[in-house]
Amino acid sequence: MSQSNSILTSYGWDPNLYLSEPLTNLTPGRVVSVYGEYSKILTESGELRGVASGTLLSSGETFVTGDWILVREIEGDDLCIIETVLPRKTLLKRANPSNRKQSQAIASNVDLLLVIMGLDNDFSPRRIERYLFLAKISGADIAIILNKKDLCKDPESKLSEIRQISGDVSVEMISALDLTQTKTILQFIAPGETIAFLGSSGVGKSTIINSLLGSQIQKTNEVKQSDGTGKHTTTHRELFLLEKGGILMDNPGIREVGLFSGSEEGEIDEIFPEIAEVALSCRFRDCSHMGEPGCEVASAIQNGKIKEERYSSYLKLSRELRAIKALTDSQEAKKKKQKDKEMAKALQKRLKEKGRM
Repeated sequence: MSQSNSILTSYGWDPNLYLSEPLTNLTPGRVVSVYGEYSKILTESGELRGVASGTLLSSGETFVTGDWILVREIEGDDLCIIETVLPRKTLLKRANPSNRKQSQAIASNVDLLLVIMGLDNDFSPRRIERYLFLAKISGADIAIILNKKDLCKDPESKLSEIRQISGDVSVEMISALDLTQTKTILQFIAPGETIAFLGSSGVGKSTIINSLLGSQIQKTNEVKQSDGTGKHTTTHRELFLLEKGGILMDNPGIREVGLFSGSEEGEIDEIFPEIAEVALSCRFRDCSHMGEPGCEVASAIQNGKIKEERYSSYLKLSRELRAIKALTDSQEAKKKKQKDKEMAKALQKRLKEKGRM
């Protein structure tokens, strides 16, 4: 089979990118979905059931949806043995719910993260900031889709609000129930590129995927009117090939995007560029922007150059990052304790200034 007509090529395979030496007795494949004991693996032979080799298991290395791997096919069977996980182009991670000291891999080799947010009760600019951070550390590009335009009384104001914090990230507003609007998402998708959908349950990810694929691939559930949330209609991650090229990956709804060990404060600065820019003029290089003398960030908040809610979100993310670092570093633990004291004093001062104490 020629490279141009290869099944794997349509799913993004590029041997020059993922292989450092020629293959011998192993075959390349991509992890389509991970179910537990068996995983769905795509090779040039078609879809196979994959299990990790003893060597891979003993190494402690895991594989996730989107990984490119090398497998040993078993003749006459639909089973293959996963021997090697190839280097990842990008890796989407979040805090491990059972161990905040560690990160949890969600998906790999994603070229573009499409953040889906509803314009109903799901709307939260603060959560967008967290998603932007998650995308930044993954290495993937990002675009934002605001869904349920038809359910919003003033969609243009919410669109403007998100564009004010998104920087150079593209933002589109649609109603997933209108197929002509959903098709505008195709502008972000190129042949061979993998796009992952990120967002809370109930925001319409499955509806959008069904629209783009032209079939009822993913189940959809009713959204509760009380809080705008829905059931997790997707219970595993899976890759879907678009007719005109491009690969869609659906993710279970992520309700909390937590930081994790390995995240850097510099990456947070890129999500809050207006704060990072002003901070360069602070009197002290290690200024925490919580009331120190000569803090230009505090001045910028007072004169309206930096919005109070952006500042609060910045402090919250920074505080989370310090807390995680303190779990594994005694010096960071001491710094965190001192920073927390400073923050408490700064908060009391700000409340007094506003007459709330």
